[in-house]
Amino acid sequence: MSAIGVLVPFWVPEGKATLGLGLALLLRDHLKLAVRDFRVAQLYGHVDDGPARVVEAMVTPEQWAALARDSAPTSPVGIVMTGALEPPTDEPGLLLIAAFDPATGREIVRIERELDEESAGATLASSLSEVRGAFPGLEVNLGALASLEWTTLEYLIRAEVAAAHDPIRNERSDMMAALTYLGRAIDVQPEVTTSAEKLAALALDLGGGADARMTAAALRAVVMALDDAPLRAELIEAAATLMALAGEAIRAEILLNEAVARQPAHGKFYALLSMSLRAQGKLDAADAVLNKGVEVDPTEALLALERGEVRSMRGDQSGAVAEWLAVLTGASDVRAFDRLAAFANEKKDMGLAQTLVDYALTRAEAAPPRLFRAAIALAYATEGEDLARAARLEKLLRAALVHIPDDLWVLLHLAQELARLNQCDEALRLLARVDATASNTPLGAESARVRFRAENGAAAAEVDALVRDAYEAGDDALPSLLERTSQAAEQYPVWSAQLAHAIILARLERQSDALRFLKRALDSGKGSPMVHHALGRVLVELDAPAEALPHAERAIALGGDAPAAFALLAEVLARVGRIEEARTIASQLAAAGHRELLRGDVFEPGDSPKEKGTLFSRLRETYRRWLR
Repeated sequence: MSAIGVLVPFWVPEGKATLGLGLALLLRDHLKLAVRDFRVAQLYGHVDDGPARVVEAMVTPEQWAALARDSAPTSPVGIVMTGALEPPTDEPGLLLIAAFDPATGREIVRIERELDEESAGATLASSLSEVRGAFPGLEVNLGALASLEWTTLEYLIRAEVAAAHDPIRNERSDMMAALTYLGRAIDVQPEVTTSAEKLAALALDLGGGADARMTAAALRAVVMALDDAPLRAELIEAAATLMALAGEAIRAEILLNEAVARQPAHGKFYALLSMSLRAQGKLDAADAVLNKGVEVDPTEALLALERGEVRSMRGDQSGAVAEWLAVLTGASDVRAFDRLAAFANEKKDMGLAQTLVDYALTRAEAAPPRLFRAAIALAYATEGEDLARAARLEKLLRAALVHIPDDLWVLLHLAQELARLNQCDEALRLLARVDATASNTPLGAESARVRFRAENGAAAAEVDALVRDAYEAGDDALPSLLERTSQAAEQYPVWSAQLAHAIILARLERQSDALRFLKRALDSGKGSPMVHHALGRVLVELDAPAEALPHAERAIALGGDAPAAFALLAEVLARVGRIEEARTIASQLAAAGHRELLRGDVFEPGDSPKEKGTLFSRLRETYRRWLR
């Protein structure tokens, strides 16, 4: 395996915390060692009694050697780059970059430059060029760095920190703050390509989910940036895509017609214009626009992807698949893979699903990381749980780790498949890496369950079956299940065993006993949304809504936007007297097609109450939705 490069967050003076981390993150996107990307070493420490935060310090070769011994890195490190950053104020600041070979401790290069307001980017770019000259094999993409003033550079640095993955919380740090910083960077220097590209990418990432509020917020950020940089193609494309996601197809059509008139050779505009027309049911007009787009830019893959969508909407499914396969064959295009995977999953086309997973397996070096994630999800959704699937998933997950070596989701699932393949020692080592940063998260809860599988294979299979049966079995099976789950809950400390027994007790209307076992489940399952949801539901049945509220809120924080979790929160809010908040959530659920989860006697006082439903029926629906 080829060597990797590591960036240590730069030292910064007091009061400038996170600038050193942000500079390392920014440089990561501009440096490459042979065919490998650079990684940022996020080393956490405590200051006094405060929370853990990233250490920003200039690391010596001796310190790095000690860290490497403690962490046992999985890949050889070929260069470590560190330094110091003192921002310019009324006086020039300082930029110091040092790089050394960790194997020998030999310092390869040390550069120290004054940093002023007007030419901060040029100073950074020239320093990186000097590093490149001193270290053969190092590639540096200077991009638009050389044109940056310090104000713009600082906004970009702060945006990197806000958009970075926080390993402690296992989520992005603050995407809205990142968009705000990038918008300010565009306002200061609208001609800088980097700012617009980054803002467009992050806005699409933020607005591409199911949360309509995030889509609207991302769209507002892009539209504001367009006021400062109206000709930036990346911003136009992002705005049009987000408008389509927000159901504003006519607004997108108007924007794209103006964009095509100004830049008639830009193929993506035609594809996005077709998308807006298709959303309005104007398929003939969409076809005409696509034909024109192919004339001006026959190599644009998005045109072929959109042609597949139009064919699919016309009912020509085989033609749509052919279009998407053609795009995928030409390049490892994640968009084509995603569309084909969705089609294979929806139509239960096992042959196509197998083809797509095989495609990912044969492109371990070239495919982008997100394609591996999509292939892994597809294998889980379409292949039976057996050793053959475990072996295929092991290969996929190992390939993904080459590109994203510290991804906790990948590490957890690789450990799971290794446990199934009886490679338990390696599985436990991987789980230790997950546990180091993912405690009290869903990944941490799943890590406890996978660890139990690695240490107790047959018992783990029994517990998993008991959890399924606890939710799904008929009432006549409850007495025998009660005995089995009771034995498992007493014998095994894993949270899933406690949850299974608690659900059986709840179904038998023994809520106080169920509560006792759910509290035991928290010992190893604090990060499980299912445990918190069950706790909230049982506490509601025990007429303790104030105690249920933090669990209902925690279930949402851990489980994302599961409709059943929001339904529980709405009911709890109503019971503690926060009626307007409850009705707001209830109306959003009803608009999204989840009215069946709502209690009419709480949310529609003017109407005759609907059937309340049993505790079990609501818990079972929650389980099914989380599985989906």
